Amino acid sequence: AFVQFQATYDGLGAFYRDKPHDPPFGGRGIQNQFGSKLELFWIQPLKRGRGADSVMAPLRAGQRSVEAARLLLQQTASDQALAAAEAYFDLLAAQESLALVQESLVNQRRTLENTIKLVGAGEVPAADVARSRARTSEGEADGSSARLQIVAARAALANAMGVSTREMATLAAVDAFPAKPADVDLDALAKDAVARRADVRAAASYRDASQIYATAARAETRSRFDVTLSGGFGQ
Repeated sequence: AFVQFQATYDGLGAFYRDKPHDPPFGGRGIQNQFGSKLELFWIQPLKRGRGADSVMAPLRAGQRSVEAARLLLQQTASDQALAAAEAYFDLLAAQESLALVQESLVNQRRTLENTIKLVGAGEVPAADVARSRARTSEGEADGSSARLQIVAARAALANAMGVSTREMATLAAVDAFPAKPADVDLDALAKDAVARRADVRAAASYRDASQIYATAARAETRSRFDVTLSGGFGQ
């Protein structure tokens, strides 16, 4: 709706100040004319959704876009939290792998020592020592690879958490994997998993914003029919 207010004032002076109006006294016989007018107009569109579809479209679409941006931020935070959790579990797995390799290496070195003693006593052939040393070297190589995996897992965790390189060396997983995974009802989770995703709801909000603009555009293509009410005072 549109509201207009108008005030006008007209004046016409036909003689000098304090000069009489009557002709015998020098006047022209014409009265001074001063007109004033006050007017108020109210224009109300009847078609095109009474104008609201077009006028309110930017506000409504902007609100949906803000909602979509908030949902995308929520989804980004969730994705980053999941990435940090996965990196933490990878570091935990790397630490446990290194512990197993080191335990195996201790046993392999003990086996090598016993094999050397048995060869000295003539109980086993000397070739067994070479095989035992090869397995020990292989265990040491596995230990080096496991340490490199820990470094890589720490770097991935630091990147996911957003910590500095200086703090990366202090990262460590202090938990332990459970002996048995928790029972999860995958069918129940998958049933509404898509609907619960924030990025899916953000896409729906962007779609709604586009539909609002489309509705406004369709309203602008229709013929226009307005009703104008006016009132005023004139003198």
